[in-house]
Amino acid sequence: MMVFADQGNKFFVFYKGVKTQLESYIPTDYKMDDDILVYKDLYGKLKGFKNGVKLDISSQIAIEFELQNHCIIYYDRTKALKKVWYEGIEYFYNEEDVERSEKKEQRY
Repeated sequence: MMVFADQGNKFFVFYKGVKTQLESYIPTDYKMDDDILVYKDLYGKLKGFKNGVKLDISSQIAIEFELQNHCIIYYDRTKALKKVWYEGIEYFYNEEDVERSEKKEQRY
């Protein structure tokens, strides 16, 4: 997979011999890992491209995002609540809940 922009500021991905236009602007932030591309749209929401398919990943503005092991990890609204996107499913991860559950386990 390769991403590029033309002189008209259109954003493309070249994947398995096919060129696909993703946007009519160049995103300010994008990341690639293996066969997945994730970028912020003009409104700060996450969009992506995986296995030849364009994806809408977040419905909220993403503060930060990163890619790890075919997952997209991002924060929207606050850093206290982390979201993990994997294969079209969003999982919520709150470190405070993990800390509380670990403290409960230690009591027994």
